[in-house]
Amino acid sequence: MQQAKKRRLLASVAAGTLGLSYLTAEYLFNFAFKRVDYVPETSADKQKYAAQYWRYVDWFKKVEKEHWTWSTDDGDDQMSAYFIPADDSTKAVIISVKSKMLV
Repeated sequence: MQQAKKRRLLASVAAGTLGLSYLTAEYLFNFAFKRVDYVPETSADKQKYAAQYWRYVDWFKKVEKEHWTWSTDDGDDQMSAYFIPADDSTKAVIISVKSKMLV
């Protein structure tokens, strides 16, 4: 009889622990991924650069450029860059991104 009481007590504790774990996980999930129904306002300091940024993006999309890529010998890493020729200039600006190749 004593053994049956211990099993029931252990089963009750296990069920309570599982229930509490589930409720805690549900609360944390909802807290972390709750839906936001509004877009926060951008600070005026950041907003003043938005128009200039989009002008540069539009310019970059339209300008004539060459896309260059290089890979390491083992092929795990890749370097990507754009070459934009300039008229009457001997100077260069290099904008590049090193990225892992996804296989």
